Amino acid sequence: MKNKNTKIDNILKETERKLQKAISIAANKGDYSVVEKARTTAVEICNIRSKLTIYSPQREETSVKVKPSDYPRFEVISNELIRTGWSKKQQVEYAHKIKKSSFDKIVKVMAELAQSATGPISAETIINRIEDMESGNIPSYQIYVVMGLLKNKNCIKQKGRKGYEILPDIEIKAEKQWRNLTS
Repeated sequence: MKNKNTKIDNILKETERKLQKAISIAANKGDYSVVEKARTTAVEICNIRSKLTIYSPQREETSVKVKPSDYPRFEVISNELIRTGWSKKQQVEYAHKIKKSSFDKIVKVMAELAQSATGPISAETIINRIEDMESGNIPSYQIYVVMGLLKNKNCIKQKGRKGYEILPDIEIKAEKQWRNLTS
């Protein structure tokens, strides 16, 4: 009986993983009806798995380990940059989205600051400059996401707590990264 329960549990675990992926994709697209249906189904599968555990207490537990090195992930879908991260506290993936127009504004400000910079540029300087713009309305988390992508792809370099080394050609580098991430 143990072997049959283990096989069933493995099938259910794989189904849960596929549902988690579907939830993530649907959430990134803003398709909340699919998110809710997939979530409800995942809860039911979790309940079935827990019943298997009750009837098979000597069953070996195997868990999926999330590797910190798997995160963050960046991709461009439907003209939006999506940063997928992992919440250690809640043990779930989360995503931040940024429209191409906001991405371009952030990068433009970074390029303008790089033209006159004599040293590292702080994130606060970039945030303040964007807030001062008439077309502001870009949340600071989006600025950090763009900077995170550019840092991750070695387009900018962090100089400790002083800020970031940003070269004037950042717009070219950023556009290249956007194209590389477009699916």
